Amino acid sequence: GENIMDASTGSQHTVFVSYSHVDKEWLTRFRKVFEPLSRYAGIDLWSDERIKSGDNWQDEIDKAMEKAVAAVLLVSIDFLASEFVADKELPYILAAA
Repeated sequence: GENIMDASTGSQHTVFVSYSHVDKEWLTRFRKVFEPLSRYAGIDLWSDERIKSGDNWQDEIDKAMEKAVAAVLLVSIDFLASEFVADKELPYILAAA
């Protein structure tokens, strides 16, 4: 298949995942389904699991959203009830769309 890596930079395209931490099991399941696309198409699936202890988590999330070419929303009742998702992630994602 066609590799969608950026030919000009050789970098992977980032897909940002927005989810409620209550739904972490669904993130794990989605990662398994997404793995072949990630491996063969050069897509980097980013979630807040990448944030290291001591990192400024808000800055890391902002940087990931800025470089993402797409977003996946794992929508659930907990996702919809999340103030962080409603106040920070959704407005950015919807504006970028």
